Amino acid sequence: MTLASAQHANTISSIIYRMGVMNQQLIHRSLNLGLLAEAKQLQRIDRHLTWLLHKSASFDFVAEVAQGRTLLVGEGNLSFTLSLATMSGVVPSWLIATTFENKEELSSDAIANAEALRRKGVTVLHGVDGSSLAAVFGA
Repeated sequence: MTLASAQHANTISSIIYRMGVMNQQLIHRSLNLGLLAEAKQLQRIDRHLTWLLHKSASFDFVAEVAQGRTLLVGEGNLSFTLSLATMSGVVPSWLIATTFENKEELSSDAIANAEALRRKGVTVLHGVDGSSLAAVFGA
Protein backbone atom coordinates (compact mmCIF):
# COMPACT_ATOMS: atom_id res chain seq x y z
CA MET A 1 0.00 0.00 0.00
CA THR A 2 1.38 3.41 -0.94
CA LEU A 3 1.61 6.26 1.54
CA ALA A 4 -1.18 8.14 -0.28
CA SER A 5 -3.50 5.14 -0.30
CA ALA A 6 -2.70 4.40 3.36
CA GLN A 7 -3.52 8.00 4.30
CA HIS A 8 -6.75 7.78 2.30
CA ALA A 9 -7.70 4.52 4.03
CA ASN A 10 -6.87 6.07 7.42
CA THR A 11 -9.07 9.09 6.64
CA ILE A 12 -11.99 6.90 5.58
CA SER A 13 -11.54 4.61 8.58
CA SER A 14 -11.45 7.61 10.88
CA ILE A 15 -14.69 8.99 9.45
CA ILE A 16 -16.46 5.63 9.66
CA TYR A 17 -15.22 5.17 13.22
CA ARG A 18 -16.56 8.60 14.28
CA MET A 19 -19.90 7.82 12.60
CA GLY A 20 -20.02 4.59 14.59
CA VAL A 21 -19.36 6.38 17.87
CA MET A 22 -22.11 8.91 17.12
CA ASN A 23 -24.44 6.09 16.12
CA GLN A 24 -23.78 4.31 19.44
CA GLN A 25 -24.74 7.48 21.27
CA LEU A 26 -27.96 7.69 19.25
CA ILE A 27 -28.77 4.06 20.06
CA HIS A 28 -28.41 4.76 23.79
CA ARG A 29 -30.54 7.91 23.56
CA SER A 30 -33.22 6.07 21.60
CA LEU A 31 -33.33 3.29 24.18
CA ASN A 32 -33.51 5.81 27.03
CA LEU A 33 -36.46 7.48 25.30
CA GLY A 34 -38.19 4.14 24.72
CA LEU A 35 -37.81 4.36 20.94
CA LEU A 36 -37.17 0.65 20.38
CA ALA A 37 -37.90 0.56 16.63
CA GLU A 38 -35.52 3.45 16.05
CA ALA A 39 -32.85 1.81 18.22
CA LYS A 40 -33.13 -1.41 16.20
CA GLN A 41 -32.75 0.54 12.96
CA LEU A 42 -29.68 2.30 14.39
CA GLN A 43 -28.26 -1.09 15.41
CA ARG A 44 -28.57 -2.25 11.78
CA ILE A 45 -26.69 0.88 10.74
CA ASP A 46 -24.09 0.11 13.41
CA ARG A 47 -23.52 -3.38 11.97
CA HIS A 48 -23.11 -1.87 8.50
CA LEU A 49 -20.65 0.75 9.80
CA THR A 50 -18.64 -2.02 11.48
CA TRP A 51 -18.54 -3.91 8.17
CA LEU A 52 -17.46 -0.73 6.33
CA LEU A 53 -14.74 -0.06 8.88
CA HIS A 54 -13.35 -3.55 8.42
CA LYS A 55 -13.60 -3.27 4.64
CA SER A 56 -11.92 0.17 4.50
CA ALA A 57 -9.06 -0.98 6.69
CA SER A 58 -8.41 -4.12 4.68
CA PHE A 59 -8.70 -2.87 1.08
CA ASP A 60 -5.42 -2.50 -0.78
CA PHE A 61 -6.08 -1.06 -4.25
CA VAL A 62 -2.60 -1.76 -5.61
CA ALA A 63 -2.73 -5.38 -4.43
CA GLU A 64 -6.11 -5.77 -6.14
CA VAL A 65 -4.76 -4.33 -9.39
CA ALA A 66 -1.80 -6.70 -9.19
CA GLN A 67 -4.22 -9.65 -9.25
CA GLY A 68 -5.17 -9.30 -12.93
CA ARG A 69 -6.52 -7.16 -15.74
CA THR A 70 -7.69 -3.70 -14.72
CA LEU A 71 -9.65 -1.17 -16.74
CA LEU A 72 -9.12 2.48 -15.79
CA VAL A 73 -11.88 4.62 -17.30
CA GLY A 74 -11.73 8.37 -17.96
CA GLU A 75 -8.09 8.80 -17.03
CA GLY A 76 -7.75 12.43 -18.06
CA ASN A 77 -4.01 13.06 -18.48
CA LEU A 78 -3.15 9.43 -17.63
CA SER A 79 -0.89 10.38 -14.71
CA PHE A 80 -2.72 8.05 -12.30
CA THR A 81 -2.23 5.07 -14.61
CA LEU A 82 1.41 6.02 -15.10
CA SER A 83 2.06 6.06 -11.35
CA LEU A 84 0.14 2.80 -10.93
CA ALA A 85 2.13 1.11 -13.72
CA THR A 86 5.37 1.77 -11.84
CA MET A 87 4.26 0.23 -8.54
CA SER A 88 5.70 -3.00 -7.25
CA GLY A 89 3.59 -6.03 -8.14
CA VAL A 90 1.60 -4.29 -10.88
CA VAL A 91 1.99 -5.82 -14.34
CA PRO A 92 1.67 -2.91 -16.80
CA SER A 93 0.49 -5.16 -19.63
CA TRP A 94 -2.53 -6.04 -17.49
CA LEU A 95 -3.66 -2.40 -17.43
CA ILE A 96 -6.03 -0.76 -19.90
CA ALA A 97 -6.34 3.01 -19.57
CA THR A 98 -8.94 5.06 -21.41
CA THR A 99 -9.53 8.74 -22.02
CA PHE A 100 -12.81 10.32 -23.01
CA GLU A 101 -10.93 12.75 -25.26
CA ASN A 102 -9.79 11.70 -28.71
CA LYS A 103 -6.04 11.58 -29.28
CA GLU A 104 -6.13 14.94 -31.09
CA GLU A 105 -7.77 16.61 -28.07
CA LEU A 106 -5.21 15.48 -25.48
CA SER A 107 -2.95 17.87 -23.61
CA SER A 108 0.80 17.62 -24.14
CA ASP A 109 1.08 15.97 -20.68
CA ALA A 110 -1.52 13.37 -21.61
CA ILE A 111 0.25 12.62 -24.90
CA ALA A 112 3.60 12.19 -23.11
CA ASN A 113 1.99 9.99 -20.44
CA ALA A 114 0.25 7.86 -23.09
CA GLU A 115 3.57 7.30 -24.88
CA ALA A 116 5.31 6.37 -21.62
CA LEU A 117 2.48 3.95 -20.77
CA ARG A 118 2.63 2.26 -24.17
CA ARG A 119 6.40 1.81 -23.77
CA LYS A 120 5.69 0.03 -20.48
CA GLY A 121 3.14 -2.24 -22.17
CA VAL A 122 -0.08 -0.57 -20.99
CA THR A 123 -2.98 -0.55 -23.47
CA VAL A 124 -4.14 3.06 -23.92
CA LEU A 125 -7.39 3.86 -25.73
CA HIS A 126 -8.76 7.29 -26.58
CA GLY A 127 -12.27 8.52 -27.34
CA VAL A 128 -13.86 6.02 -24.94
CA ASP A 129 -17.20 7.03 -23.39
CA GLY A 130 -17.41 5.44 -19.94
CA SER A 131 -21.19 5.20 -20.27
CA SER A 132 -20.84 3.06 -23.42
CA LEU A 133 -18.09 0.60 -22.58
CA ALA A 134 -19.91 -2.24 -24.33
CA ALA A 135 -19.38 -0.41 -27.65
CA VAL A 136 -15.61 -0.71 -27.13
CA PHE A 137 -15.22 -3.93 -25.16
CA GLY A 138 -18.34 -5.90 -26.10
CA ALA A 139 -21.15 -7.13 -23.88
